[in-house]
Amino acid sequence: MDKNSYKDLLSDSYNENNELSKTLKTIKTIVYDTPNNMELGKRIRAYFMNEDNQETYIYERDGDTIYRRRFGDYNNREKI
Repeated sequence: MDKNSYKDLLSDSYNENNELSKTLKTIKTIVYDTPNNMELGKRIRAYFMNEDNQETYIYERDGDTIYRRRFGDYNNREKI
């Protein structure tokens, strides 16, 4: 591995660590603000469904045709 590859890898690692730290801080805030376990579960689930999956696509194949749709959106799929 050359020096530039190592720098790129290290930079990616720092960026990923920063994003994970932000997510963990948000989760801790939700946990401290929500004493009810049932409500906490709903809020955590809503956080991940809204934040992480907006740009996640599911790809489906029907014969030779390939479609994609957003995660959780079963009615709107687009042909690729």
